[in-house]
Order: sequence, then C-alpha cells, then structure tokens
Amino acid sequence: MNAAPTWTRTVVALLGFATLVFGSICFIRSELLFGVDAFRTLARVPIGLLGAGTVGLGVSALVAAGSGDVLRLRATGLPMLLASILVPHVIGFNIGALSVFTDETPTSPGQVLSVARITHPIFSQSRFGFIFTNGDPTGLTRNTVAGADFNYLDTTTIPGKTLTADFYYERSFSNTVGDDNSYGVAFNFPNEPWYGDLTYKVVGENFDPALGFVNRPGIILYDTTVGYLARFRGRTDWLRTLELQTRHEITTDRHNTLQTCGTQMTPDARATGFALFSSAIYVGQTVGVGLSAIVFDRAGAVPLLVVAGLALPAMAVWFARELRRRG
Repeated sequence: MNAAPTWTRTVVALLGFATLVFGSICFIRSELLFGVDAFRTLARVPIGLLGAGTVGLGVSALVAAGSGDVLRLRATGLPMLLASILVPHVIGFNIGALSVFTDETPTSPGQVLSVARITHPIFSQSRFGFIFTNGDPTGLTRNTVAGADFNYLDTTTIPGKTLTADFYYERSFSNTVGDDNSYGVAFNFPNEPWYGDLTYKVVGENFDPALGFVNRPGIILYDTTVGYLARFRGRTDWLRTLELQTRHEITTDRHNTLQTCGTQMTPDARATGFALFSSAIYVGQTVGVGLSAIVFDRAGAVPLLVVAGLALPAMAVWFARELRRRG
C-alpha cells in the first residue's frame, strides 16, 4: 500500500471532520443554514439528502485519512473538492417544496400537484427567487408554470425613508389553451407624510396557472396611489390625523381599448379628449358617491335605484342617437 504524507492525511482528516459536522447540522440544526422555514415544507427532503451525502463523504474522508492509502485519499479528494465549491453557493438559499397526490374521483383520476419556491438574498436587503408549479387539480389538462421575481428594498438611499420595488415574470404551459405569460412591475414608497405606489401589470389572454388564480386574463392594469398623512400629537391639537389620498386604477385589454374609446370622443383634439375622459371617470365617481351618500342618508336606497334605473337607459338612447346623427 502506498502511504500518503502525514500532512495530506491531516488536511483530508480536517476537511472530513468539517464535512461531517456540516452534514450533521443539516439534520440537527438546519435552520442555521437554510432558514427557520426549511423543515416546514418538503424542503426537508433535499436537505436530508444533502446531509446524508455530506455525512457519508465526511466519514469516507476520515476513514481514508486513517488508512493513509493514496488511492482512497484521491477517491475522496475529488468529491470533497466539488463539495467545497458547490456547498457555499447552496447555503443562503431558502427552498420550499410541496407535492400532493390527490385521490381519484368519479370524473378524474388521482393527480400529483407540485409547487416549489426558491429565494436567495441579494445586495444588502433585497432578494430574487424562482417559482415552479405543475399539475391541474381538475385532471383535465397538463399545466406547468415557471417564473422569476426580484424584490428590491432600500432603506438607506433616502435617510429615514423606505423604497421598495417588485418585478416578476411568469409563463404558463398548457396543452389546451397554449402558452402565455404575465409580467409586472410595482414601486412603493410607504412613508410619512408622503406616500405612494405605482403598479403596471400585464396578463396574457391564455395565461392559465392551474395551481393559481387569475381574476381576469387578457388585461393591462395601471394602478397608482398618492397620499399625504399627517399626525398631530400635541396636547393642544384638536386634530389627531389628517390624510389626503388619490388613487387611479385603469384596466384595459391588451390593446388599451379603454383609452382608445376615451380619445375617440373628440378625434380632433385627442389630448383634450383623454383629459375629459379621465376627468369624467374620477370626478364623476367622487361627486356621485358624495351626493349618493347624502340621498341615502336621508331617503334610503330606493330613490337612488329608481333614478339610476331611469337615467342610464335614457342616456344610452341619447348617446346612440347622437352617434347615428353624426355618423
């Protein structure tokens, strides 16, 4: 037997002991490496496999170091080298996975439904992640969804203020409706006295996450909020909180039909038409709710329903007549 030098056996023994300790931690205190939620999901399966593999590698290294056989040391050294390269990149990932097998029903066979979520910190306060789902609870389609997201958090650029941003992209794969995607971006400034948020989201017409929920496919969402919140805590202050807020939410189809219809009402002055259209929506909602509240408080809901039931058909008839006259 070719005996290895003492220093080689010592290094391999130390590395084997460290590997054995790491593998043991995977079983005993996995939250130290993978987060407190690691064993709450089926992530314990890959963690257990990682622990078993590293424990076995550590024991093999200690046995090889004890024997001093060069061939054994070489056979152990390559896996340990790969482990030393890969393991530091694995630590820090939060991995969650769940797989469920449903019982068969009179209309569909049993289904295997799976979902996995992987996240990792990036920069000082942010993180990125991936999500995968597979399966259809109804058993009628083959459905898979894959996506990625990035969550940005900044509490240092503006002293005393927080800024967040979220980006995501998902794509669904279905054997019935085809493939399509959904993506979006959102910015949030959750501070005082000024606060606000801005959201832009696109959902494809055939985006179909069978293990998720889409309220309305084939849309583009524009959502923004701006507000001012003041708090008064003086002993002589008669007002405790003052908040002013405006929010605008517009949903269109993938061709921005809502904006196009608004501008077409004044085709010779599109900018003015769009301004009138937006003003009619938001000012009309504000004034209408305010007046309706006064009427409801004094006369109940019946007058409101009667007026709305008469006014809407009358306006529709008048509008249709004007369109025919000008067309």
